[in-house]
Amino acid sequence: MVQSTCPKCGAQMDTQYGFCTLCYYKEDKMLTIFQEIFTKVVGTNYPNDDGSSRQKILAKAKEGDTVILIHHPIPQDMNAIRVCRENGEQIGHLRRGMAEEIAPLLDNGIKITASIAHITGGHNKYDNLECSVLLTIFTDGTIELQHIESGVTNEPPKPKKLTLVDMKRLEKLASLKEQGIITKEEFDLKKKQILD
Repeated sequence: MVQSTCPKCGAQMDTQYGFCTLCYYKEDKMLTIFQEIFTKVVGTNYPNDDGSSRQKILAKAKEGDTVILIHHPIPQDMNAIRVCRENGEQIGHLRRGMAEEIAPLLDNGIKITASIAHITGGHNKYDNLECSVLLTIFTDGTIELQHIESGVTNEPPKPKKLTLVDMKRLEKLASLKEQGIITKEEFDLKKKQILD
């Protein structure tokens, strides 16, 4: 990460973002926050291409951590956006509808910062970790932007508190799945009903 001094406020300027993260100075232009979006990261329970566990990576993260958005087209989704920790470890993707709107912004050099808003789950071995992120879209006023509506909430989702009854139900479901009485799909559906 290359740093220089901001000519406007004198703070250390992180050139990774191309602007001062303190006063939003950018090459004689002032950046302003255009929109803040809370959205869920999907695919946190899948392994990465290198075989690393996104669950283990997410377990090392904490709320408030900066994450990086990387437009990484795949055959199933040309707008796919990876959500990675600052060290490059992938924790998941943005939802398809959100990625469809964010990918062109990234491709056009629009400044977007992201941080982990909430990490939920992980209460027991049957409860996957999930997370939501806060995306902040900046503008310098030279490009007309449209507000993003797909998958947007005004505040972060509230984590559900699991009751003892919920945990027992999850353990029972896991036992039924391990015995082959219910399929993984049935398990996932019932688990989602309990956790939502």
